[in-house]
Amino acid sequence: MADYVVRVGDREFRVAVAEESGGLKVTVRDEVFFIDFARLEAEPRLSLILKAGPGAAGGVSVEVVRDERGRLYPGGIPLDTEVLAARLAALEQVRRGAEAGSGRPVEVKAPMPGLVVRVGAEPGQAVRRGHVLVVLQAMKMENELSAPRDGTVRDVRVRPGQAVDHGEVLAVLE
Repeated sequence: MADYVVRVGDREFRVAVAEESGGLKVTVRDEVFFIDFARLEAEPRLSLILKAGPGAAGGVSVEVVRDERGRLYPGGIPLDTEVLAARLAALEQVRRGAEAGSGRPVEVKAPMPGLVVRVGAEPGQAVRRGHVLVVLQAMKMENELSAPRDGTVRDVRVRPGQAVDHGEVLAVLE
């Protein structure tokens, strides 16, 4: 089994991957997924098939393309992703903790194009790490974008109902 930290935009997930007969067993938080995959035509296209269990028939198929910068395109939607071995992620977190005390502003950016559903902070508000700053709807799912560290909201650049592009700055945290 291998443990990873997967970052999608500003969200972070702990993922455990184990080989099973007929595919991979992937655990994200407390949810278990069984995945089979097939390469399509040439690299870097894959068809991921989410199954009910190891060796189960059928399943839901999603085509995923990965570009040279590491961005994934599940179903044609661009997602900035980063995958790190869990031990490397822990070392990076220690480094980031040291930088957090430096007082440098942090920009919270849209990990994908979408629609702002809710804004959970206002300029001048003190927030703790994990406080939901913006809720973004994309691909019929709501994504909570949280404060990556404790701080004060310097700027909120979006409002509910606003469409945003991938990489657009939504809020700035000091």
